[in-house]
This record gives sequence, structure tokens and C-alpha cells, in this order.
Amino acid sequence: MLYYFNDYVFDSQSLVLMQGKTSVAIRHNEAQVLKVLLEHSAMVVSKELLLELVWQNKIVSEQAIFQNISHLRALFGNDAIKTFAKRGYQWQLAFEIGQQEVIPTTVHVAKKTPRTSLWVASAFTFLLIVGLFIRLTSNEQSTFPSISTIPFALDGNDDTSVAWRPATISTQLIEPLSASQFQGAEALNYKKLKTEHPLILVGDITTSDSQYLLDFTLTGGASTWNGQLLGRSIEQLNAQLEAHLTKTEIVELVNSPMSADIRVAKLLLLHQQHEHDLVVLNQLVSAYINTKQLDIAMTLADKLERFAVALNEPQQNANALLLQSAILTEKGLYELSEYKLTRAIDLFKKHNDYKRLADAYAAQSWLLHKKQDYSALKDSLLKSARFAQTSKDIERELHALTYLSVMAHKHHQDEDAYFYLQQAKAQMDTYALPQYQYAKIPFHYAIYAQTAAQKEPHLLRVLELTELTPDHWVAQSSRKQLMDYYLETTRFDKAEQLVASLANDNAENNLLRARLAFSKSNVHEFSTLATKAFEQARRTGQVSLSLDIALLLCSAPELQTNYDFYTNYISEHATPNWSEQNKLKLNALNMI
Repeated sequence: MLYYFNDYVFDSQSLVLMQGKTSVAIRHNEAQVLKVLLEHSAMVVSKELLLELVWQNKIVSEQAIFQNISHLRALFGNDAIKTFAKRGYQWQLAFEIGQQEVIPTTVHVAKKTPRTSLWVASAFTFLLIVGLFIRLTSNEQSTFPSISTIPFALDGNDDTSVAWRPATISTQLIEPLSASQFQGAEALNYKKLKTEHPLILVGDITTSDSQYLLDFTLTGGASTWNGQLLGRSIEQLNAQLEAHLTKTEIVELVNSPMSADIRVAKLLLLHQQHEHDLVVLNQLVSAYINTKQLDIAMTLADKLERFAVALNEPQQNANALLLQSAILTEKGLYELSEYKLTRAIDLFKKHNDYKRLADAYAAQSWLLHKKQDYSALKDSLLKSARFAQTSKDIERELHALTYLSVMAHKHHQDEDAYFYLQQAKAQMDTYALPQYQYAKIPFHYAIYAQTAAQKEPHLLRVLELTELTPDHWVAQSSRKQLMDYYLETTRFDKAEQLVASLANDNAENNLLRARLAFSKSNVHEFSTLATKAFEQARRTGQVSLSLDIALLLCSAPELQTNYDFYTNYISEHATPNWSEQNKLKLNALNMI
């Protein structure tokens, strides 16, 4: 890609910078930083993202970023790159994008003889030719990965299903599972199937006013990708889905663990390449919401709404309104959020989108909670449960019932709190769900218990029920609470047993191991485990967890080497909610 700004031309592929007809001396890393800033000019690029994209996880200090930014400002002026305190950098100069051309590759490098420059230019040209050849041949030889599919249910009926048979993607049918059966126990089902079926596609089709709405989910080793498509026929839906899923970037996003910043960057590039793919834009808005970049998220949600209206996609229009409402709720603008949500609900009703109606009424319950209107809140969540049940979405139905139980507890409606928790359990029995789903019941009993000692038996029961799915969120939360309790009461034998049961090498488990080592004054082991956990949490985009680990590392007076790095990380990434939850610890460390 060629970028034209002022009198410069920058080739982001060859990393050559020209001013007029003269090449400009620029170091490799400076060119890489320039490339990242230009390609992500719509966002503030964090230091973490620059380190990952430019230095590719090599151990370098943040001073390297400052130096490269300073050199670029020296070239293009101080106003070319703006610093956003605690967030990162953003390109400021207006530019135009042109088609790739052959740019002279003779680079003027400081302190090089003409003969050396000629050698550099020749070698560079040779590498470009070799790279182009490899790219072309690899494209010819590469094949799109096979996708395993479960037939799409038609109008909520698994017996009337539709098989997806794309022309350009190899597929394999998984039988005899239905879509609702797979999604009702997705964590366990995917774990059983992933070796043979690393990519699994499920979905359901609903009909309304001679139109077909496909709601699909692609599950991979790292995450899921979901979206909605609207068509006049099932054949048209199949073609749309094939065109959408042949974007190889989507497979990378679901298969490769990555930080939240990297995910945003990849989605932004994907959106720039496929601007009118509203599923991609929907995912991009959600990613910005998850990283708390709410102003950018709102701008893109407005864009989604405009595109949806222009392309006559009422379903995506409703999705845009639902996203706008979520953003406004995060900002505390509840009245405007409610207005957007009401409009979204009206549109979802027109297209019988029961899943999104379940989501919308669940979102509405929070706004009613802020109004202290328990009766209306209860009605909203019961509607959410009914719409989820109509669409055979077990997860959404159970979420509505257990969330209603929690809300009843918050509003001191104890009879309702226990009644709706039992309703959730009854539905689990009806659907014959695997035991890990039942873990939510004792988990909620633990929430309602008054003391840590009263919580303990419920949390231990959670761990029994999640033995086959130890990374499920209820299991991870239960282990954390138990570790808090055991270390607080110096029951190190229980803490040892808890750690001994951990098998997986992930951030949550290594944090528990580190905390136990810290309590036993094993400084070296603590440092190794905590640092490893911090890097794992950052790579997988778990901001809150990485903040917890950074705070723990700051609490160790014996480890002064990277104290400034971790305090700086906390100051740059701490959200208001996290800061409030950790207020006492932050005060103790003079970090507030």
C-alpha cells in the first residue's frame, strides 16, 4: 500500500520512504512503527500493540518506542504523531492511499559507501522478487481449512434442518448432534470434538415476511465468531455465508490466542478491506467496547447503523442500536440508552429475532435496576428467558433465570432469588445438561452466603461439577475465592491441595501458584510464576487479570527490578471498576 502525505510517499510493503524523487534514510524499526501508525490511523495505538507488531515479543524497553517516535517526529514534524497520555500514539497528518507501484529501492543509508548502497539496493530488490514469488506460489498451494458443520435448525426445529454445502470450502458433517445440543454444552462438546474438528460451524435459520435470517457461530481453538445474514432464500444465505467465511483472517481470529489490542488491530484491517461486510463491522464495534474505547466504538456503531439503512439491512440496523445502547449504558447515559434499546426491540420483533430479543430484554433489566424498579426488571428478565426458550437457546435462557436470581438478591427479594435459581436447575434437568452446567447453582448459593466459611462448601461443589471443564469461568472464580479464604486463614495445606489439582498452564492457574509461593516467601518461584502469568494474561487480552497480577507484583518489596513498569501498566490500563474494587490495595501502595 502507498501512503501519500505532504510531499512524502511511503510504501508499507517494501518500507521505503520517498520525498519527491529522493529516498529518505529511515531505520527498519522506524519504518515498521510508521507502517503501524498509518495502517491504524483511526485508533490510538497502544505501546503494547507497537511492541507486539514491530518487535514481535522481543524483550525491549519502552524507551525503544520513544526513540523511534522521536525520530519520526523529527522527520515529519511534532504534530505528525500525537501522544495520548496512558493510551498510546495516533497519526495526525492527512494522507491518501494509492495502488501499489514499483518504488525506487535505492535507499540512502547514513555512513554507507556508494558501493554498499548499491549492494543493499540489489539485495533488497532480490528479496522483494523472492518474497513475491513465495507469496504467489504459497497462494496457489494453500488451501482453506476444512470446516465441520452441524445442520442449521429451521425455525427452531432440529428435525427440519438445512445442511451447508459451500462450493469452495471443504466441509465435514458432524452427526448426530443438533445445533441446540452442541450449544447447550459447548464447552464440553468442543473439548471432545476439537482434535478431529478444530473449526465447528453451527447456526439456525428463522423465517419472517418471505425472508430468511441466519444466526451462525464459528468456534475455534481460541474464540468464537458469530454473525447474522439476511436473504430471500436459503441458497442466497448459503452463498453469503461462504463469501463471508472465506476471509482467512476470520479463521486466524478464532484459532489464534491474541491480546485485545491485536484483535482490534486485525479487525480494523479486515474492516478496511471489506468495508461493507456488516458482520465484520459488528465484531469491530464489540472489540472496541471490550477494550473500553467507547468513543471509537460509538462512532463505528453509528457507521454500522448508516450502512445498514443504506444497504436495507434492518437486522443489522437493530444490532447497531443494541450496540449503541450498550455503549451508552457503559457511559452512564441511561435515558438515551433506553431510547436506543426500545428502537432495537421494535426492529427485532419485526424479524422474529428471538435471540436478540432475549439479549435486549436482559440489557433492559440493568437499566431498570438503576431505576430501582424490581417489578419491571423481573418482567424484563422473564421475557428474556421466554424468548431464549422459543429460540431453543439454552445458554441465554439459563443466563436470564440466574441473572434474575442475582437481581432478586440485590433487591432483597430472597424468596425470588432462591425460586428462580431452582427454576434454572429444573430447566437443566429438562434439557439433560452435563454436570458442569449445574455448577452455576452452588456458585450462586456461594454468592448468597454470608461468610467465607459458609461459601466454602458451595465453592468446593462447583469444583466437583467442573472436573471435566476446569477452565470454565465458574471453576476459575471458585478457585480464586477459595485461595483467598485459605491464605487468609493460613490453611496452607488446603491451598496446596487446590494448586496440586491444577493441570493447565494458563494465566489463572499460574496466578494461583504464584500467590501460594508468595505466601510461603518463595521469592524466586513467585517471581517466575507471576511474570509468566502476567505475560499469558496480556497475550490473551485478559486486561482485568493482567492488572490483578501487576498489582500482586507491585506488592512484593523484594522485587524492585520492574516495579516502575508494573505501576505504569496499572496507571495506563486500570478501569474505574477495577480501581474501585482494589481501592484498599492501591491506597496501601500509594498508587491512588
